[in-house]
Amino acid sequence: ESYLNYKKFIYFTYTNNIYDHILDIVIINLKNRYDKKEYIERHLNELGILNYKIFNAFKLKKEELQSIKYIKSESFLNHYNIDYVLGASGCKKSHFTCIQQVDQYKKYTLILEDDVILEKNIMVYIFNALQQLSDFDLLYLGANIKEKNDAHLVKPNILKVNQPKTTTAYIIKNNNTQKLLNIIENSTNEIDDVYGNEELEKYCIYPMVAHQKNI
Repeated sequence: ESYLNYKKFIYFTYTNNIYDHILDIVIINLKNRYDKKEYIERHLNELGILNYKIFNAFKLKKEELQSIKYIKSESFLNHYNIDYVLGASGCKKSHFTCIQQVDQYKKYTLILEDDVILEKNIMVYIFNALQQLSDFDLLYLGANIKEKNDAHLVKPNILKVNQPKTTTAYIIKNNNTQKLLNIIENSTNEIDDVYGNEELEKYCIYPMVAHQKNI
């Protein structure tokens, strides 16, 4: 048993080290949410993930909304609730800016929100999925699938998804970022709805290996 555990440790460490060279990991975190920052850093450390960046999320004020082209609060699902509008707007601007700043020397970027729960051996699941996909715009680690026809298996452990409805954990291919940015810039609704755009090639690891923690 100890030998098998050692082999798993070596494989997991090897996988992590490989992806350090081609995969950036970015955590979106509001500066004043020290509790979430502490949680995600502890969680990643437990998973053996030590190389990542913290992106300081935007906390917008009401008067700032009109200056952002891709935010129109009247398009939001709960547009009468100002707290919802400000939260969704800050989320959208944070993801947009995070994508703008990807390291083009890396092949992929994994974007995580600071309340995500990841499965053990997460990098092994990511490694296997990336080996099987030649091209994509978004690769989700988990997604909220509401309709049965919104997802179907294209490989034994990969779903093709249409309306995934989440931004908790996903990978982008860095040379496809301009397409993603253009779609966001020409939208007005929430970021998870924008990602449902039919022009985007979207997949999800299956079984899902990430979900949201209630913090």
